Parts: sequence; structure tokens; C-alpha cells
Amino acid sequence: MDSIGPDLSDLNALRALAAANRAVFEQHAGALRAFMIEGRSIDALAKQGFGASQSVGHDVIAWLTARFDCPRARANAAFRLLFSAGALMLVVADDRHLTNIEVGPDDAVHDLAEILLRLLR
Repeated sequence: MDSIGPDLSDLNALRALAAANRAVFEQHAGALRAFMIEGRSIDALAKQGFGASQSVGHDVIAWLTARFDCPRARANAAFRLLFSAGALMLVVADDRHLTNIEVGPDDAVHDLAEILLRLLR
């Protein structure tokens, strides 16, 4: 971030990434819950789920590293935050159950994008 403010194209790119991540976890909650939670104890499901997560992680980390010219470790941390935000949605269906503070989907996407931007710069 420079003295004027964040590069809005970078922030918008991260908003799009955070929104896409949220949409995937919302639209595929049942399947993701099966793979990530119940499926961990079934070897075939666990292997398939871990493989899919690693594949997506590889692509997102590569994009973040190239886009932000950041160390791979920072891109990895950003992916973990992104994935964690989605996974939390599977476990805690209503944000108010977690912190008693209601956060709308648009605010959650915006906040996550800003956090990711600070991490990646």
C-alpha cells in the first residue's frame, strides 16, 4: 500500500477471489462437508478431497505469487486464510453463533480481500 491508498485493481482482484471462494463453499456445502469432515475417516474420500484441495491450492498460490510478486510462503498463508474462511462457513452456519456479530456476505468478502491485500504486499 502506498501513501495514496491500495491499488484498487489488486483489491478488486482479491474481492473477486474471495467472492468466488465464498460462492464455492456456499453452493457445494454438502459435498465439501462430506469430503472435509465426514470423509476424512474414509481413505478413498480423504485422498480425493486432499488431492482436490492441493490442486486448487497450487493454482491459487501460483496466481497470487505471480500477481503480487510475493514470496510463495505468503501466497500459501493467503490461500490458507481463504480456505479457512470457506471451511468455517461449513462448521458455523451463522456468524452470530461465532462472535455474536452479524457480518453480511458482501462485508465478509470485502474484509477478507483487504486482509489478503495487506498480507500479500
